[in-house]
Amino acid sequence: MARTAISGRVSVFNRSAVASRSAIPSQQNLILNSEDFSAASWNANNAISVTTNQIIAPDVTTTADLLTATGGVQKHYCCRAIAVPGVYQFSPRRVSVSCYYAQGDVSWVFLGNERHTDFVFAWFNIAAGTLGAVTADNPTAVGVTSRIEVARTAQFPSAPIGWFRCSMSYIMISPGGGAGMTSESIMLGPTTGNSVSDYDGTAGQNCYAWGASMAIGANWTGQYAKTTAAQIDTGSIRSLP
Repeated sequence: MARTAISGRVSVFNRSAVASRSAIPSQQNLILNSEDFSAASWNANNAISVTTNQIIAPDVTTTADLLTATGGVQKHYCCRAIAVPGVYQFSPRRVSVSCYYAQGDVSWVFLGNERHTDFVFAWFNIAAGTLGAVTADNPTAVGVTSRIEVARTAQFPSAPIGWFRCSMSYIMISPGGGAGMTSESIMLGPTTGNSVSDYDGTAGQNCYAWGASMAIGANWTGQYAKTTAAQIDTGSIRSLP
């Protein structure tokens, strides 16, 4: 299925633009094992390998994982299916996902949503700290936007230089406009360029990743909250202007 570029607002945030976010009290992260991409809850069988605890993460712990492409021409990513709490199972609804990335041997990374054979993607250049394209071949996803911001904010004032928080947001509409969508997904990994979803991974292209998040109802994922075996939801996240 051919992908169609989605026009939407895209924003780049610097440190000063996000420094006040720590004052926003509510936290929401529906992804489990948000800092361990080798956990069983993540499906790392999509032509990618995970090496845990390789470099210093934004919270100054050595917990960032190395994601390395393997195999031939295909998509290379970790994937996590997320159970959506009943209170959020309405349609349409805004879904936001994010992950912290640092450069490995490629400059580009991506975030995605997968439902059956339909995809939503956003690309990010973490060498330059700039946004790439947003695309979708998913007829139930509209209003796709993306953001990139430096990781060194009020929440992580000592984050190593080179870390970025990459975010994607979209409005998901249930087939037929009904309610009751019980799951979402997040895909993340390295890639070889802007708008590239399938590539030959035999060269072992890689990036570092840490701190995945997902929130529902706002256009960003809010202040980062670590998860292990349970979701965190202390209230609705305020949307950014």
